Amino acid sequence: MYKAFSLSNNKAMINFSSYYCDSYEKVLDSEGFEKVLSTYLSKSKNSNTKVYRFLSSKLYTDDLAIMNKEIISLFKLLSILNLDEIIKINEKYCVFSNSKEELIDFVEDLYRYWRKIERYTLIFNGSIINVGA
Repeated sequence: MYKAFSLSNNKAMINFSSYYCDSYEKVLDSEGFEKVLSTYLSKSKNSNTKVYRFLSSKLYTDDLAIMNKEIISLFKLLSILNLDEIIKINEKYCVFSNSKEELIDFVEDLYRYWRKIERYTLIFNGSIINVGA
């Protein structure tokens, strides 16, 4: 079976026959989302963008793997709670309390990055023709 997700040269191949996200929870847990976020962060770090500087200062790290995990965790929490509720539960996110606009800018920039990627989807119907056998 083909990989569920592949990203290279600003092109994404999404194999819905291998894995299909039918909820936002599955999207946030998917290999594809992790790769897109990881690539976005890497490009942002290389360009030293304002968004990258914001994230690295608020997350207190330059390690992209740690940033990736922290951002996905934050997104999961934001999918069910607002930021003020999250801060009440976990104080490590209080660093974002005075930076809501910057956090929104990050989400919008990540979405712009996703929109610029050429996306191709694959869906196999299950019937394979064996030619020449």
